[in-house]
Amino acid sequence: MKTINNYVVKGKNVLIRVDLNVPVLNGIITEKSRIDTIKPTIEKLLNQKNKIFLLSHFGRPEGQFSKKYSLEFICSTLQEEFETNRIHFLESFNDSDIKNKIHKMDFGEICLFENIRFHPGEESNDSNFIQEICKSFDVYVNDAFSASHRNHASIVGAPQYLPSLAGESLLEEIKNIDSFVNEPKKPNVAIIGGSKISTKIDLLHNLTEFFNTIVIGGGMANTFLNAQNIDIGNSLCEKDLSTTALSIMEKADNLNCKIVLPLDVVCADNINDQSSIRRCDIKNILPNQMVLDVGNKTSKIIAEIIDKMVLSEDFRETLYQQEYEFVKEITDPIKTAEWWDSLFEESIRKHSSINRKSSAISVKFRMLLFLIANRLYYKKLERIFISNKHHQ
Repeated sequence: MKTINNYVVKGKNVLIRVDLNVPVLNGIITEKSRIDTIKPTIEKLLNQKNKIFLLSHFGRPEGQFSKKYSLEFICSTLQEEFETNRIHFLESFNDSDIKNKIHKMDFGEICLFENIRFHPGEESNDSNFIQEICKSFDVYVNDAFSASHRNHASIVGAPQYLPSLAGESLLEEIKNIDSFVNEPKKPNVAIIGGSKISTKIDLLHNLTEFFNTIVIGGGMANTFLNAQNIDIGNSLCEKDLSTTALSIMEKADNLNCKIVLPLDVVCADNINDQSSIRRCDIKNILPNQMVLDVGNKTSKIIAEIIDKMVLSEDFRETLYQQEYEFVKEITDPIKTAEWWDSLFEESIRKHSSINRKSSAISVKFRMLLFLIANRLYYKKLERIFISNKHHQ
């Protein structure tokens, strides 16, 4: 595999696919892990005096411009994170505009493209669209592991027109997966979310072979609940995949893999509704409401599952004592809702992850729900669930 470590990239125009689909609340970036993960690649290429252009998506604008999904707001954060005087911004994907921007930039500078999903050619993998973008670049780098499963132009199209390399974070994720698959250690827990199971069918089947327990959250859980004839009201759901969901559950049962689904939920009339929020058992979801979160009972159950795993003798030996004590503290089931709310608010105030020194913070489900929704859980759990061998 060609990577930025075995391929010389100096004084070039470099196109990098990254994932800047960061969580935002009231205009504030609440978690910067996706920015942190791309730093090694970008800093290395900056030091090698390249002109760097970042391609990313943000939200689901459905192939058209929407100010709500513009990436321009993140330029100031990138400027701060990379300690540079300026982050260029380019709204156009036209080759002539790209050439003009390249001409105006100095080597060692960064330019961020506007949200690539504003163009319908991204999600349809339009070869003409991505070829137009690639014309003025010398090399393409994929450093967007979390988006690499998609058949989109910036993921699978660009490598057809440019020499293509793997970035540092992509390599790190591949390394983690390899070590986990080749050297699985139990007990272990997989936590997976997102809106659809259609894009994760193979993944879910494979997870049943490697994990003792699989926790399913996000909109994906609704499909599993619906498959069990639970009325989920107006919730997001892939009803045509009920048979698939049942087959995954059957396979898990045959392999003694426990699948954990919500027992209670938080509902509302819609995702923006704050006046009719309601907590209830999964059997009492109103026909006109939708599931937007798990309830306290489910949070406690998941915390106890993780707590039991973390406190097992075999697993504890793989952790540093400091991390073990921290995990033990934050998975304490008697922690009050107020305690977690204050912790969450503090993380928002700092505009960063709660405790970067200890990845273990995310094992408490109140934080896991936040991270699952943005597919960041794998980075937060990396040192516990995947990189055990580094602690032995």
